[in-house]
Amino acid sequence: MKIPRAARRCLLLCVLLALGSCVELAGQRITLFYDADKDRLLFLINYDGIHDNIGRNARVGAEQIPAFIRDGDFMLLDWPGHVQMQSVKQFAGSAADAPGALAALAAAAAKNVRSTAVGHYRDPDGRIGAAQLVAISEAKEFVRRANAALNAAILAATRPDAPPDEAPGADIRMTVARMRPGALQDRQWIAIEGHSLKFEFPAQPAEWTRLKFNAAKKMCERWAELRDQAAPDAENPLLLLQVLTASAAFQESPDGVIVRLGTPARPSTFRFALRDRYEANLEQTVVENVPEPWDAALARSLLNPGEVPPPSTLALREWVPPEEKVRALLGILEADAPKDEALRQAARERLEAIGAAWNREEPFPKAPDSKGAESAYLAGWKTWYRSMLCYPALD
Repeated sequence: MKIPRAARRCLLLCVLLALGSCVELAGQRITLFYDADKDRLLFLINYDGIHDNIGRNARVGAEQIPAFIRDGDFMLLDWPGHVQMQSVKQFAGSAADAPGALAALAAAAAKNVRSTAVGHYRDPDGRIGAAQLVAISEAKEFVRRANAALNAAILAATRPDAPPDEAPGADIRMTVARMRPGALQDRQWIAIEGHSLKFEFPAQPAEWTRLKFNAAKKMCERWAELRDQAAPDAENPLLLLQVLTASAAFQESPDGVIVRLGTPARPSTFRFALRDRYEANLEQTVVENVPEPWDAALARSLLNPGEVPPPSTLALREWVPPEEKVRALLGILEADAPKDEALRQAARERLEAIGAAWNREEPFPKAPDSKGAESAYLAGWKTWYRSMLCYPALD
């Protein structure tokens, strides 16, 4: 399938592929939350196991991470999904030759997309990670502009005099043709519903079925390829299963398809195990550039509801993934500093409450039994935490 010129511009606007980068992640978690009162779409991004693959090329993460933080960039599924906000702003400032709708979307992104480095942390295996909050203000208007840009791309791809390189490929030709009448009426294909993102389009049933089959086939082929690889830095095949079982719903009918990312009633976390490899070679860089100890701030917020934490922690306190709360509380219970018994008791009680609620509502993986030796109890929570990074796999 050939990509229309307008779509190529959109890709250049949103994502710069940094294929030569050395920075890698052991895993990533993305939590989606919509603040209806403030009309803000929030993404908590956990970068788990940040490290440098020195063997890949001469560039080093010690140079890339400071620029990443300074420019307000964010990353989706490893460095190839690196969104460079400086590039977005430059595009918005010099988009005279771009379609009006695309230029408007770029301007909205430059104005309304902001990221905040929340803090660094270490998982139970000692791997360094960092949390980032990406906020889209005026979210409903931002989505409206995204729909306008999509409509412009559809109309450009389906106009009668479209050059061959801008015409949709044979695999989606009928689907795109079905979308043209909606694009002419400025249809809203993307919408925010509760804490979810909904995509609705009039897919041609046979094309949609074939697309699903081909996507699953490619995933299985990639999994088989990775299974047979001996390369220590190969991607984790578990990622393919996590993508297939992510919190997404499909509603299909002869008239079209609805794809929903997340659950409207509550925030959803998407977990991706990217690779088993980890090297402790960017720890100092991460701490220097994201100096706030995230677990300490989160634990204070959880145990002292009356305390006013940093704004980013306050915004996240109620909807962070449960494993974030568990890790923060484990830090108090395992601290080497002189023990504050009142604080330790409060952390233990909160941890037990989290475990009881989890086993009552979400029993997989099972939270540990609080009875018995504390060492076994804490070890059980670490096992639970590791399982959550691989969720929904249990081993």
